[in-house]
Amino acid sequence: MLRYPYRRVWAEPGPPVPVPPSGFLARLIRLVTGKPAAEPQPPTRASDDAPRPVVSIRNRGPVAARRLKSALFDTGSQDTLFPIALAEPLGIVLGSERRTIKWRGQRYWVEFHDVELELTQSDQAWRWQTRVGFTEAPLAYALLDQRGCLEYWDAKFCGADQVVELETNRNYPGSVGPA
Repeated sequence: MLRYPYRRVWAEPGPPVPVPPSGFLARLIRLVTGKPAAEPQPPTRASDDAPRPVVSIRNRGPVAARRLKSALFDTGSQDTLFPIALAEPLGIVLGSERRTIKWRGQRYWVEFHDVELELTQSDQAWRWQTRVGFTEAPLAYALLDQRGCLEYWDAKFCGADQVVELETNRNYPGSVGPA
């Protein structure tokens, strides 16, 4: 079992939230749709100081490997995603089939490639081949999601202790060995 404490990491602020229409435009929306325009919501307290289930992960491509200090375990997303800036240093040639994702209300392209990922702790390393996406979306951290990552583990998020515990499951395609 690997056990990672939650960490406090600074996140880049996201793009501004669009302001709902007001005045004439709001009345026009109500007239056309029969529904009022969305009401502006008060800003919420920033959670940039909240501890998160973030780990350091090594990503190996065809040419080289790079270790990212902050990759977030994200149970709510489908695809494991990395920033596009990481593709070139790994030797990944972009330009194949692209899909789009919606990130913070905007569409961005994502391109999937096979890589080797590695998590380590003390003297133990977990390595596995998987398919991950590289995107131009402004990610605050790499996202370790269901496909390519969390599907291979039984993960327990211990909120009170602020740790995540991982154990490989029967779907795990990789190896467990010395770091």
